[in-house]
Amino acid sequence: MTTEPTQEAQFEYDRSVVGVQVQLGEFTISEAQVQKYCETIGEANPKFRGGQFAPPGMLSSVTFGGGQALDPKVQFGNTTFMAGSRMEFKEPLLVGHPIKAQTTVKEVYGKTGRTGTMVFVVRRTEFLDAASGNLIGAMEQSTVHRETEAARE
Repeated sequence: MTTEPTQEAQFEYDRSVVGVQVQLGEFTISEAQVQKYCETIGEANPKFRGGQFAPPGMLSSVTFGGGQALDPKVQFGNTTFMAGSRMEFKEPLLVGHPIKAQTTVKEVYGKTGRTGTMVFVVRRTEFLDAASGNLIGAMEQSTVHRETEAARE
């Protein structure tokens, strides 16, 4: 565990997992999954109803077998919640083509603002074409650890 200072507090976390890449597994998006996804979100674009392409946003909703993301075991605050996500797309998401996923804890940092001190954990998941290894897209998700009165009650 490493202790990092912020303006008002210190926090500990397992620095050994930062930057370590973990293979999450492989999956293939089927035409049936695309149709269900499109129906659920109201996607009417015929490009995604034709059976060849999947909406890129599907990358945030797929599940697959394989490894688990590493946990930096942040020791700070009494609650943790989603702080945001960002996606980037490099190639079309093709129906029926195997995709590999890998993830890493990109960074852990503290920040003090108007609501107090918070500790952020940023994870990056990359989605690769299983055959070529080309990057299809990536997603960065941030979680925040903080102290709240509500969590103490």
